[in-house]
Amino acid sequence: MQEFLIDSIPFHPDNVALAKRLHIRAGSPDWVDFHNLVSELQDIARPKVFYKIAFIDKTELDTLMIDGVRFQSRVMCVNLAEVDRVFPYLATCGTELAQRREQENDILFQFWADAIMEAALRAAVEAFLVDLTARYQTGKMAVMNPGSLKDWPITEQQPFFQLLGAGAHQTGVMLKESMLMHPAKSTTGLYFETESGFVSCQLCPRQFCLNRRVPYIPNLLDQKYFGKS
Repeated sequence: MQEFLIDSIPFHPDNVALAKRLHIRAGSPDWVDFHNLVSELQDIARPKVFYKIAFIDKTELDTLMIDGVRFQSRVMCVNLAEVDRVFPYLATCGTELAQRREQENDILFQFWADAIMEAALRAAVEAFLVDLTARYQTGKMAVMNPGSLKDWPITEQQPFFQLLGAGAHQTGVMLKESMLMHPAKSTTGLYFETESGFVSCQLCPRQFCLNRRVPYIPNLLDQKYFGKS
């Protein structure tokens, strides 16, 4: 079984970019406090990623088996119809930052810490993609994330953690009964090789989303995935 834990990830947050995003004015008292917080959290941050290679056993109309674990999603079945291997992953900012954030009583500092933790999570995902590409010489990739679409709801986190297996515990991430993760600044996903391209935002009609990467395409879900004209 090929699975990997990446836990020595450099974390060098861009203080200026983060401050600008948080509307912290240069030279203000908040500027000094924010930079002190970034320095503190950078010292203790240990972002982590666990990922593995998995293989599709069987695909039906709206269900498929990956390494013996059953998932239900019509979109996933269509996207993976011509795919043999996939790369499930779990990335996190790390329990160290989460514990420090939980110790903070100042609401403003908590807000700043959330932004720093998001930066650590991004560093973890970037490290994962670099390692994945180098190790498997992957081509064009796309990703699906449990809970990102109505067709693949957050309840699919449970079988997803089953697919990850014991290795997920090495990251320190826990799946709650609500299907949310702790630390909150964690993400799961399934990368796969594709030439056609896929971004879940294309299927999401939500109007106001800070994380939107591409425009919503009306009728794409019905036409491509459910065969409706």
